[in-house]
Amino acid sequence: MKFIGKNIEALERLINTPIMNPPKWVRNWQINAEHILALAHMAKDTHDLEQLKMLDEEGIKLIDSRHEKTK
Repeated sequence: MKFIGKNIEALERLINTPIMNPPKWVRNWQINAEHILALAHMAKDTHDLEQLKMLDEEGIKLIDSRHEKTK
């Protein structure tokens, strides 16, 4: 059984991780990440597993994009 929400949890940790001398792109990234996180909480509250799966996939895309930009 696949754990749904693993990427959402990782996304939440990244949102709360400070970046010294934040680059210009980080604010837009954070806005997108917070939006995904809020939608995931709503999907969890309404037990919408399909929406939660989709948001979890979006979460990993945001995580990957942040890792690529901070290399």
